[in-house]
Amino acid sequence: MRKLPQLGRDSLPFRYSTNVFSLISLFVFFGLSMQSIWAYAELCNGVIPGASFGSNDFPRPGVEYRFGDGFEANGGPVTVSLVGNNADYTGQLFFWDPTTGNIDPLFKNKDTGKPSIPLGGGKNYPQGAPMVFIYRNLLDKGGNPISADKTWDRVTGKNTEGDTYDDNGTPRTLPRSFKPNAACKDYRWFIAGRLLNKNGSPSDTVEFRVEDLTGTLSDDFSDIIFAIHGITLASEKNLKAPTIKVKNTENLIDATTFNESIELEFVADKEAKDLNATIYYTLDGTNPIDSKTGKPSASAIAYQEGGTIYIDKSVKVVVVTYKEDEEKTHYNSDVPQPQVYNRQDIFPLPTGYYEDRDGDGRIDAAVINFPKDRPLSSDPESIVLRDPFAKKNKTVITGEFTRNGNTITVLWSGDNQFAAGTSFDGNDLGQIKEPKKAFDTSPFDMGDHVGPVLLSAAAFPPKDSVKEGRLELTFSEAVYFKSGQ
Repeated sequence: MRKLPQLGRDSLPFRYSTNVFSLISLFVFFGLSMQSIWAYAELCNGVIPGASFGSNDFPRPGVEYRFGDGFEANGGPVTVSLVGNNADYTGQLFFWDPTTGNIDPLFKNKDTGKPSIPLGGGKNYPQGAPMVFIYRNLLDKGGNPISADKTWDRVTGKNTEGDTYDDNGTPRTLPRSFKPNAACKDYRWFIAGRLLNKNGSPSDTVEFRVEDLTGTLSDDFSDIIFAIHGITLASEKNLKAPTIKVKNTENLIDATTFNESIELEFVADKEAKDLNATIYYTLDGTNPIDSKTGKPSASAIAYQEGGTIYIDKSVKVVVVTYKEDEEKTHYNSDVPQPQVYNRQDIFPLPTGYYEDRDGDGRIDAAVINFPKDRPLSSDPESIVLRDPFAKKNKTVITGEFTRNGNTITVLWSGDNQFAAGTSFDGNDLGQIKEPKKAFDTSPFDMGDHVGPVLLSAAAFPPKDSVKEGRLELTFSEAVYFKSGQ
């Protein structure tokens, strides 16, 4: 028989420490010890670790069971299967069908072969429909019919009086245990937990266990154990992660890249707001929820609704909605993958120059160099180059130029060449057009690397007093020779 860790008087919830006379009366009536009732006080309001069950009680390492948990259909077929039992008494499981109001018999805890039954003949149950099971003791360990005081029904769920389900306009009252659980003094009898896959992730199987409290009081919860597929536990309130909004989009280069700084805002959904849940976040990619305690981690930062988070460096944002567990409800925080925001400062202005690569005196190439202290990781969307002679613009887009490291080369020929001309002032002849804001879009200078072109040549042989002939060459622009040449 498994026993939970014992609680002292001072650590009990208030309602368990007030009416001493009533507690003593319960001890006498049910034959309970003081230690047993303290154990159940913890049991009724806490989590039961699946690893704590004895070897004959189907231990479930890693699984957490909650007392009085119910469940709802996922919107499809629901199947129930017998897992086993470690009980002296024989009992039977029944199912209350929310779409008919009928109570259908299923299997007994002592049945062999581990029967599996599709509920309602395999029909689809509406999403959110409450699925209620009833367990009833039939025979004692000697095979004798059980006396009337031991035949009350134990019902799954929170067992709140007056609970109804609206079945397409037909209200149906949920069945309820009519005898309180002696230890908890309420009407809950079952514990439930979601089983795990081999890799530790949640499976699609929920396991229910009942403690019928017959004979010697125990808390092994193995009088019947059954598994269900196609349902969501009532306690599995998954709080959706808040949405992340960038307030100053003018600094965004793309959805996740920015220059200088951005301002973030977190917005919870309506359910989280109605529950008065709290938003927690981290900026280093870690989970704001401690996986061991289920509570906000030491590095988690509480967010004030409507506040602004100033970001001026690359971050990995993880933001969750968190709410403290209540007595009958466990709140899971959906933890999204980190949202990465990378700071990428604007690439500074380049310098460039024009060339005449075919030697015809017209500009047909441009070389643009970005500073080498920062690797150029992407191409600009377009570059505007101005003809210094015709005063016309030429626009080239990604794919019409080549990039080698931090150097971009643009080539053109034929009628696309710039007009012929001599030396020029290279101020503000180039400009990056970049709607993504990754580059400085101010005009930049283009230098003159266009060589002089020979326009004409005239030969003058020696004549009369001139002893030497000469050759006169006319270039497109002034040509200077070093002394001695």
